[in-house]
Amino acid sequence: MIDQNIVVNSPTKVVFGFNSTEQILEKLNKSDKRIAVIADSVFRKNKKINSILGISEPFCPLQGEPVLKGVVELSREVNKFNPEIIMALGGGSVIDTAKLVRAIIEEKMSVSNIMKNDFKESEIKLVAIPTTAGTGSEVTKFAVASVDAIKTTFIGEELVPTEAYVDPSFLTTLPKNIIALTAIDALSHNIESLLSKVSNPLSNSISKKGIRFSLESIMKVFSCKYSDEDLYKLSCSATFGGFAINIASVCEGHIFGHVIGSRLHIPHGASVGIFLPATVDMYLERFPVLRDRLLSCFDDVSEWSNIGRRIHKLLCDLNIYDSLQDIDILYKELENERWFYGADFICRIEPTKENWKELIGRTSEYLKQR
Repeated sequence: MIDQNIVVNSPTKVVFGFNSTEQILEKLNKSDKRIAVIADSVFRKNKKINSILGISEPFCPLQGEPVLKGVVELSREVNKFNPEIIMALGGGSVIDTAKLVRAIIEEKMSVSNIMKNDFKESEIKLVAIPTTAGTGSEVTKFAVASVDAIKTTFIGEELVPTEAYVDPSFLTTLPKNIIALTAIDALSHNIESLLSKVSNPLSNSISKKGIRFSLESIMKVFSCKYSDEDLYKLSCSATFGGFAINIASVCEGHIFGHVIGSRLHIPHGASVGIFLPATVDMYLERFPVLRDRLLSCFDDVSEWSNIGRRIHKLLCDLNIYDSLQDIDILYKELENERWFYGADFICRIEPTKENWKELIGRTSEYLKQR
């Protein structure tokens, strides 16, 4: 471990806390910069968001997860405004869209350039204000958009937002199902980065704190029996998860989650969450040393003696399985070699069809028990 070089690039300035958005509002209201706002239409009725939108004309409020073609079209509209600042206001899909829009208009990039992850540093400032506690996109170098109906992850340090304002008070306006789906995505980030082949002591410390905060708060917020501290912890868990995957990435849960999310059009939190119990089971069976690492995140170790089954129970309690169908489609998708590309870099389990069929089979068994 002492021979391992740890490289961390976290250029985002993060302002974290209740009403932190007031700081950026005050700052931007005094600015003479041209500001383009990319917003989530779901939140347009929120008074705080309306006050933010009042500083500029928002561009094409978004609905659903980004599709690259639509992102390219949106970039043309934003480019007409010639913005000096782009503000992303919404969930992970909005922030991912804004990341790609900035990259496209700054470099006049074609779709082929984007597909090569050929990004360059932008002079346009990107300010991210997440209104959910899930993806951690406000601090990550990743952006996800569908290409030919397949979810594709774009990676580049240049995608990382310039500033992020994480305000837990936004969570009070979210429907229960959104709280659940986004929180499971955050939990998956923290657990998968802890299990990842490229994890290290720094990422592990962040992942563990993210797991603790998530498990301490998620059911309280979901059941509307929360305190300000619970909202704070849930927001922290998402941002911590973003920092952790920037360093250590994810593993099988997200690889398969992107496939099933694309093919069956189910929410991202559900698509990655359903693979989490089986992924944990397989990792702890094959790499026992990881068990103590994961158990150190739990206060009541006896309650979490079977970690995979306990995560499955959490998914049931949060109604994550409600939007799902069967996952037989994945057996057919295994014939597509693109899912194996790069998996050996982040996954400890050898990415063979036999191993991945076992993971799908175990996930199917959990689905039958929901």
